[in-house]
Amino acid sequence: MNYDALHTQLGRFVLKFQTVEAAMVELTVQIVNADSEYVATLVAELEFNAKARALDVIYTRHAQIFGLSEKIPHAEFHKLMVRIQKLATRRNDLVHSFYNLLITADGEEALARTPTRLRPSDGVREQEGEDILPDKLEAEIAEMGLILNPPNLSQSTPCKPYANAASHGAWVWAEIGPPPGAPDSCPATQSPLQSSPE
Repeated sequence: MNYDALHTQLGRFVLKFQTVEAAMVELTVQIVNADSEYVATLVAELEFNAKARALDVIYTRHAQIFGLSEKIPHAEFHKLMVRIQKLATRRNDLVHSFYNLLITADGEEALARTPTRLRPSDGVREQEGEDILPDKLEAEIAEMGLILNPPNLSQSTPCKPYANAASHGAWVWAEIGPPPGAPDSCPATQSPLQSSPE
C-alpha cells in the first residue's frame, strides 16, 4: 500500500459513513410516511446523534404499531443505532485530526493521527495520537458495508418495499420489515446484527 492508497482509504471511510447517514434519513422518511420534503427538511437540521436517537424512537413506535415488537426500545434496532453512533464518533475523530505518514517497525505504511482538542476550563490543549494501520480502517469500512448490505438479506427479493432502499442500503428493508400493504412475497429477514462482527 502506498501513501495515496492510505489517503484514499480515509476518504472511503468518510463516504461509506455518509451512505449510512443517507440510509438513516431515507428510513426515517419511509417510516414517518408523510411528505418526504417535510421530513427530510426537519432531519437535515439535526446533528447526527440526534438523528440516530430520533430514528431509534420512531422505529420503536413503528414496530409497536405494526406488531413487529413490543419491546421499548426495539432491542435489535437499538443495538444497530448504538453501533452507528460509535462509527459516527470514529468518523468525527478521523475528520477532525491532523495526519503524518509513518512506517511501522515491521515496515508497514500507516497513518499517525493527531487530534487536537481544547479543554478551555483547564487551559490546555489535548493531543492523543493514534497509529492507524490499513487493516484496522478496512475493518471499520467493512462493518459499515455489513450495516448497509447485511449478508443474510436476500438480494433476489421480487419486491422493492422502498424506492431508495437499493441506493441507500438494503438494511432499510432488513431492519423494518415489510411496510403496511407490501406484497406477501416480500420475505421477512433477520437483523444484520446477527451476522455482523461486534
